[in-house]
Amino acid sequence: MRADRYTVPLLVPATTADAPQGLLRVLNGTASSGAVSIYAIDDAGARSGPATFTLNASAAVEFTATDLQSGNASLGLTGGIGTNLGDARLEIHTDLRIVPLAFVRAADGTLSAMHPTVRMASTDGSRTYRYEVPVFNLSTEMTQVSRLRLINPGDSAAAVTVSGRDDSGAEAAGGEVTLTIAARAAQTLTARQLEAGDTALTGQLGAGTGKWRLTVSSDQPLQVVNLVASSAGYWNNLSTTAAGGPAPADHDAAAERFDGQGIVYETGAGRFTLTPMADDRFSETGESGGVTTTHMGDYSYMAIGPEAGRLTLDYDDGDRCQANLYFLTRTGGWFASRCTGGDYPPEGTWLGGNWSVEGDEHDGSGTLTAGSLGECYPGLTLGIGQSCTYPGTTDEFSVNVRGRGSFLDRLAGIRIRISNETINGQAVHFLASHQGDGVWRIDRTADTSPSFAADAGPGDRTYTVGAAIDTLALPAASGGEGTLSYSLSPRVPGLGFDRTTREFTGTPTRAGAWSMTYAVSDVDGDSDSLAFRITVVPDTSPSFAADAGPVDRTYTVGTAIDTLMLPSASGGNGMLTYALSPEVPDLSFDVTTRALTGTPVGAGTYPMTYVASDADGDSTSLAFRIT
Repeated sequence: MRADRYTVPLLVPATTADAPQGLLRVLNGTASSGAVSIYAIDDAGARSGPATFTLNASAAVEFTATDLQSGNASLGLTGGIGTNLGDARLEIHTDLRIVPLAFVRAADGTLSAMHPTVRMASTDGSRTYRYEVPVFNLSTEMTQVSRLRLINPGDSAAAVTVSGRDDSGAEAAGGEVTLTIAARAAQTLTARQLEAGDTALTGQLGAGTGKWRLTVSSDQPLQVVNLVASSAGYWNNLSTTAAGGPAPADHDAAAERFDGQGIVYETGAGRFTLTPMADDRFSETGESGGVTTTHMGDYSYMAIGPEAGRLTLDYDDGDRCQANLYFLTRTGGWFASRCTGGDYPPEGTWLGGNWSVEGDEHDGSGTLTAGSLGECYPGLTLGIGQSCTYPGTTDEFSVNVRGRGSFLDRLAGIRIRISNETINGQAVHFLASHQGDGVWRIDRTADTSPSFAADAGPGDRTYTVGAAIDTLALPAASGGEGTLSYSLSPRVPGLGFDRTTREFTGTPTRAGAWSMTYAVSDVDGDSDSLAFRITVVPDTSPSFAADAGPVDRTYTVGTAIDTLMLPSASGGNGMLTYALSPEVPDLSFDVTTRALTGTPVGAGTYPMTYVASDADGDSTSLAFRIT
């Protein structure tokens, strides 16, 4: 079973003993114990770790940033996420159902929650995601510095726009600020950067009055965190608000608001109008395929949050439906419903769509376009109330009002994975993952495996002990599902493989031969591999035979000498090269043939040195005299 993934948007690093530092608390919501692995992702998107521990059944643990950086054996924490991290977010992998909580602990022990994020306000038909930050200090507030943390958890760069309105109601005088956040990267912006501009930004808000209200828009789902750090060493997370939402607070409030009014909702099956009536009764009229149907029954309503409620419909014919209503306004929004007892939808199937009070249908401008987005495909993102259809079927993946994904009777908050299961006579391969704030991404709709090109093999390699190798960049694979992971085995002493850059570097420390396997795997375990061989030879020096040396030579000025063939050396690493010095006037040495030729023009005596060198600089020499 593949572990589920939980995220924490910020771990504040430990700097000095009296400085605020991050604290992670993990609660086990199950009656089983299990392994937990914690990885850190820095703001450049680089991943480090893991720090690992065993979480006992129904237990809870706490670790400081210092514990997580280097491990703490006394707490059962091994490994670590590294000591050179700045601000980072955490990924927690475990098979357990856990609740991760992040805090900043001040020097006096005061805790401030760091796990809340700004809820996504909406997404429109152009797939723009919007987040509202209702309070953000101006740069003139020096003792309470606001920080806007923007995290792009996806695999594509995000184009982000930040706009502002101050307490006077005026839009930012300088206009909007735009920036690009690389895939899996993050950026934290201060009010000074937003107001005055920065090298990483385009545009500026300019000066404001009172406080800012910010709107963050992006073409990719983000995690947005609104922080305040005080000069006294305290932090606060202002990502959530206490404002009441548009959903009715209870059944009586819902009855007062909707009795006698038609609530119109649409699904793939047609258009329906639900009319609440006195005594908690309802009538429902449906229009589908040119056929009109009418049903009656009892209804009840309960709030499940400031922006959501659950409507239960008990039909007189015995059917029952429950709909989670998400309220964008007091009279409209999105829904996800699940019915039992009837022929359509099939037992237990979740459906999603728009709803609004009759005569008050929202035009959708600037809001989430609910309902079906058509066929599911890898990379498609869906928000609350949206759905897509698995290719070749009528089965829908949908996101309910609580941000949970549903597909083929599976309901989950983190991930839905189906690997080669036969359902209704069809082999199903499906993966969808929660990106945060109710946004899901389709990761797989077919069984595709990663593969290397036919001619991608690096070829066999020969290296020398003690000589640094030229960087070997191993090839990238194509295909597969999600992010691909690379590995190289076995380990060659002194050489290392970087899984991110796919580069093989280092200096061999031991001679030998290794049969290497370079493998790639995708998120659902499909893989491919290449094989090649590495041979590391000892660091030997070249040498001449004991009797190889040329004897002293005597030549006559003006008379061509007989060609002198100097001996070859043996051994060494790689190709051998030869040199003869010093130069004798009008005699020349050919470094390729090792031949000395020519006609001397001046008398003299020359002590000669003949040198053979190998590829890693080892050498040997012979001496003789020319007169």
